[in-house]
Amino acid sequence: MAEREAAQARLRADPKLAGYPPAYLTMLLDACEWRRIPSGTRLFTAGDNSSPVHAVASGFVGFESSLAVPDLAMIDVMKAPFWLVGRPHVQGGIRLNTGNALSELIVGTVSTTRFEALTAIEPALHNFKARVTLDMFFEALESLTDALIFDNRIRLISTLLRIAGSKHASNSPTVVPISQTELSALTKLSRQTCGELLRGFEREGLIRLGYREIEVLQPARLRAMIG
Repeated sequence: MAEREAAQARLRADPKLAGYPPAYLTMLLDACEWRRIPSGTRLFTAGDNSSPVHAVASGFVGFESSLAVPDLAMIDVMKAPFWLVGRPHVQGGIRLNTGNALSELIVGTVSTTRFEALTAIEPALHNFKARVTLDMFFEALESLTDALIFDNRIRLISTLLRIAGSKHASNSPTVVPISQTELSALTKLSRQTCGELLRGFEREGLIRLGYREIEVLQPARLRAMIG
């Protein structure tokens, strides 16, 4: 019970939902079935035509696109808290992406049937799908913007801050469960270039490199470096 309440509190405090009617958010959170998902587990898979609403309260999710080339499977990483509403729920068809737990997740899920029952009671909840879809669009746009940064050093810093959830705020250290190889793919850098830059950041005390993880130690200093 305490863990569920803590998860709900994190989702209520998500700045991306600032201004959303608290009563509607309460309806959705109360309808969630809560699960602890181990690292390495698939949250959902491309090709599915079902689309529950997921509230990711803690952890990191890595996304793979069915449209991506084989050597660039992971296209983005997101840190909780955030909500997910799949393409089938919004416009029909099948999912085009796969979500993998990069760390242990705490996830609340509202089934499609349950969500439709809620909208029958409160039709305004249909707007929630549009709200979450717009949030995901801006996340994708920011990811694309990072990928287009010409300067390798700045592109790497901006991407690392974004996936750590520290690009616009937060001065707390964050451990991101990502390998250097995966980060080099996200940033379109060679493994050698990415590694050299990361080791330089580590020598400056900005990050700590570990096995399949990178800890962002000084997010404020990193933000200052990209302006």
